[in-house]
Parts: sequence; C-alpha cells; structure tokens
Amino acid sequence: MPVFDPHTPAASELTHIIQTRKIPNAFLFTGSSGTGKERAAFGFAQAANCREGSDGSPCLNCRSCRKIHARMHPDMIHIHLLEKKKDISISQIREMEGVLSARPNEADWRMVLISDAGKMNIQAQNALLKALEEPPQKTFFILTALGLPGLIPTIVSRCRQIRFRSPGSREIARYLVNSWGVDPGTAKIASGTAGSDIQKALRLLNLEDPGEKPGSKKDKTKKMDWKSRRSWLLNQIPELIRAPNPLGHALFISEQLGRETEHISDWLSIMRSFFRDLCVFKTDPEKIVNLDFFDALKDISQILGCKRIIEFMDHFYETERRLGSNASIRLALDRFFIKISLP
Repeated sequence: MPVFDPHTPAASELTHIIQTRKIPNAFLFTGSSGTGKERAAFGFAQAANCREGSDGSPCLNCRSCRKIHARMHPDMIHIHLLEKKKDISISQIREMEGVLSARPNEADWRMVLISDAGKMNIQAQNALLKALEEPPQKTFFILTALGLPGLIPTIVSRCRQIRFRSPGSREIARYLVNSWGVDPGTAKIASGTAGSDIQKALRLLNLEDPGEKPGSKKDKTKKMDWKSRRSWLLNQIPELIRAPNPLGHALFISEQLGRETEHISDWLSIMRSFFRDLCVFKTDPEKIVNLDFFDALKDISQILGCKRIIEFMDHFYETERRLGSNASIRLALDRFFIKISLP
C-alpha cells in the first residue's frame, strides 16, 4: 500500500482511511529521512483515485495509478524547496492557490503535497493556513516534515498527524526481495549499508525512484555502479592495512573516490558498514553486513587489536563531521586514509 511495508502502523492507518472513505482535509507525515513519507503520499493518492483496487490498496495498473506513479497526473500538486532557495516561499503557495481555484482535471481526489513543510517561511505558512481552513472540495493536503519544529501550531492543529518510523535493515531487505526481486544476499548487504534509509537502499541498487522526473538534475547525475565500486573499495581497504608502504596507496584510494564527489555519501556508507563489521567481527562474526568479505575481515581482525579498530571508527566519524562542515572532500579523504594507513 502507501508505504513500503504494509504492516506498519502508518500503512494500516492510511489503508483504514481509504477503506472508510473518510479522508481528512490535511495530513502531517512526520519521521526521519528515508522513511518513505513522499512515497506514501503518492501511494495514498493512488488508492484514493483508483477504481480497480480492493481492500484500500491501489491496483497500480489503471490509468490513474500509472499517471500518479509516473508523477504525470495533473491533479497531483507537489510543492518543495526549489534549488538554490533557502525556504519555500509565499509565491509557491500563491501559485498553488491559483491551481486550486479551478476544478480538478480528472481526479476524484486532488492532492497537494508539500515536502519538507518546515522549510516554508512564515508568510508561506500563513498563506497555507487560509487554504487549510477553507479547502476546496475533494482536495486533501499532505505535509511532510522531520518533526513539528518549524511549523506554526495552527497548521499542526489542522492536520491529522501520522508518524513514520525508521525501518530496520531486515524490513528493508525483505522489501527489496519481495517488491523488487533482489536476491536475498544482495538485499541484506544493501540494506545493511543503507542503514534505516530505504531511499538510499534503492539508490545503491539503481532501482527506480518514481519521484525522479526524466530530465531533472537528479536524473542526469551519473548513477553509481554500486556492486562493482563497492567490491573495488572493500578490496582496497584491506590492501591498505596490509601494505608495507601504505602512504602511496592511501593517496591513490583518496584520489579515486575524489573523482566521484557526487557519490561521496554512498562511498561513506560502504566504508561505515565495513568498519562497523570490523568492530563486530571479534565478538559476533555472524552479524556482519559484508558477508562476501568474511575472509578479509577475519584476516584484518587478526592483525589489528580492538583499540586500533576503534581508532579507525573515530577517524571515520571525524571525517564525516568534516565533510558535513563543507570541508574539502579530497583533503578530508587524504587525511582519513593516511591516518588508517599509519601503524
């Protein structure tokens, strides 16, 4: 149904709303990044407009479901933070009001989705409040946000709040297997690498993101061949640790990763999972994520003591902090790989 796991409380609540056909004027979906709030919004819109589905679930095959899935439906209005803008402006809300002043083109229920609603400036929120107080018929609003901070209380009070919890890696792996046909081994590794972020797991596997419009900047970004690049990186790190003259090798790895700065978040996820496995291996090797690198992890754990492995993690977290503070990617990577190469 609307969220990737149909057994979550959020999915159950949304399904019940569709079944009873008592759709509120406005929802507020809250939860951390990667919990599928936007996907749930479009899934709910599919269910509300599908005439072929049953038990509150959309059929996914009718004309309406396919157009909403492809983000091509004229009655699905999506407001979000524009590139290079610091907030969602009142002009975006005014434009929405102009669209809402006309009748829906073809939908039974029109949706207005406002992503990251907490990024609306105060003028935009006050303008939206008027629309929430007197919404057009057969129109519902869905606001998504990490939490309540940033939203004025009067907007919150007019929304039905639904909380999206972060999924566990097992849930994500099960979803990848059941919904996308990913083999269980790959699904386990991808979900463990992505943490609790289902969007990242899909991106790592280059699976379809229905929110990615053809021709968009995101669509034009060169996709990462995660499987081969992950294999390359996780072969390089053990070589670096075992190398007799590691400095040159450290700079080589840094240079290679620095050439693909648009994928730095994914590179970091791969490294995080590997160093996490090193910490876990000594006490519970069955719980490692990168099972296909079991032998390499075993060799390194025999070479390094617990103190040194913990130092690796400290260096890694410091690198993440530096990159989060807009430090030079290449310099941060150089620093990290040189530190873990030192005896």
